[in-house]
Amino acid sequence: MTAYVFIDVSRKQEYIFRHNQLRLNLYHSAVIKLLTEAVPDFPHTKYKHLTLSKFLENEFSGQYEFVYSGGGNSIIRWDDGKLAEAFIARYTTRVLTEYPELEMYISLVHDSEIRTDGNTSPNVTIWKKLIELSDRLKDRRRARFKRWSYGIEQIGETGLPVVDERFVGTNDLQGQIKLVKGYLKDRFTKILGDASLLQYTDELQNYRQDDEGNSYIGVIAIDGNRMGEMFSQLTSFEARSRFSSAIEELYGEAIVKGLNRTAEQLNLKSLLFTPVIMSGDDACVIVPASTAVQAAANIVRMIHELSRNSRVWALFSDRPEAHDPQLHACAGVAIARYSYPFFELVRRAEAKCRDAKEAIHRLSDGDDESANASFLDWVIVQGQTESSEEPKYNRYGEKLQLRPLRLDGDPPAVQDGIYSYRAFMDLALRLKQAIESEEADKKISQSLLTDLKRMVHAGWDVYRTYLEMKRTSDVMRLTDLVKDIYGPNEMATIKEYPSDKPETRTYLLSDVLQILRFIQPVREDKTNAIAH
Repeated sequence: MTAYVFIDVSRKQEYIFRHNQLRLNLYHSAVIKLLTEAVPDFPHTKYKHLTLSKFLENEFSGQYEFVYSGGGNSIIRWDDGKLAEAFIARYTTRVLTEYPELEMYISLVHDSEIRTDGNTSPNVTIWKKLIELSDRLKDRRRARFKRWSYGIEQIGETGLPVVDERFVGTNDLQGQIKLVKGYLKDRFTKILGDASLLQYTDELQNYRQDDEGNSYIGVIAIDGNRMGEMFSQLTSFEARSRFSSAIEELYGEAIVKGLNRTAEQLNLKSLLFTPVIMSGDDACVIVPASTAVQAAANIVRMIHELSRNSRVWALFSDRPEAHDPQLHACAGVAIARYSYPFFELVRRAEAKCRDAKEAIHRLSDGDDESANASFLDWVIVQGQTESSEEPKYNRYGEKLQLRPLRLDGDPPAVQDGIYSYRAFMDLALRLKQAIESEEADKKISQSLLTDLKRMVHAGWDVYRTYLEMKRTSDVMRLTDLVKDIYGPNEMATIKEYPSDKPETRTYLLSDVLQILRFIQPVREDKTNAIAH
């Protein structure tokens, strides 16, 4: 009797970031992939227990078939249901013994349990049933107290499970970490080969640039738009597997090429990077903070560029009109000192990515479900509380943020309260150039900008009075610069009139002044246009 087995892991982020060492975060991220997906190209050597592929090959050679694998999941087809049950018993015992901190769920469904209505693909019905059973297992295991053990491990004096030293003793664990590190590094660097300007690292210390420990890092979270919607339109295991494979390949290439493009634009000899999570359209990457915002924009734009000719579209050839000619994604960036708690920084980057996705609904006031676009948002973290973030409004209800910024296409500098990344970065880079200029007729003083950062919080009357009374040459240059990009405005502000809200004033400079220290001048391309 044919049976299908579904493998999943719960609380993935808790497992990945349970330790504060970056190399362990990378190792745990790789472990999830290796234990839940078909990864035949992994260099197993003596660490055969690391991968699902090798376990199946050793224990059940020729008696199974991967019908789906990707995004931290697999569905395996068995001609004999008893073999499927044997696999579950042996594999869960092995995983729980060697990785007691990992929460793995395996559901099983037999062909005889599947009932179709004639309108739904049998593959889709099987998939839904497996997910439903897996969710039931998770609900059963969700206890009211912290689970330290599944009850099959030896318990030590601390009350925690004793880890099997045969597998994760100090020497062996270091060997596994080294093996995973090499695998991850090869996976990303082979895309660009010897021409790559990227330098892989698994040590946060390498991002430190001075003896005071004041160096900053940027964590970039990327998430694709409408992936679930596209995935659900595919009705066969084969099509879904091909889709997952194509998306993961595209995103990996987009990240590496986007980072490499950033290094070229900023004239860097090399760019440090660390890919922490790479699972389908979900990605998390570390880079130096001074490159993070520009790198995030380049990665999303590279997704646009590469997706135009992606093999993804061949899967939807029967409904080409239902899809954009390119894929969209949103990005969130969190910037903090390299010593900041890493898991918290990842959480904040992902929160900003969600904020960026929310901006899509503003394109058509939520009425047009087909609206799609790519947005970017960020946060600069100075402390470990949410209140340490820059406020969105001053106490008078006036807006201090233009973010999230739209990345795709070439939208107007501002339209219906949505601001373009291109125009924003144009203003930021030209302002940075003016600050650093040694020519008196082009320079804008840093002291003026420091004053303005204070004035935007004091409200329009104080802000306007300050600029009217000052009327120095650099004030005029600043207001002219803003006007050149955003058109007619009142002292670098824009009044907006939302249909469902009272009018409000938006300060065009507060976001720019906040990010200035974390962006770098870019080189000009062959057409002498700034390469944003």
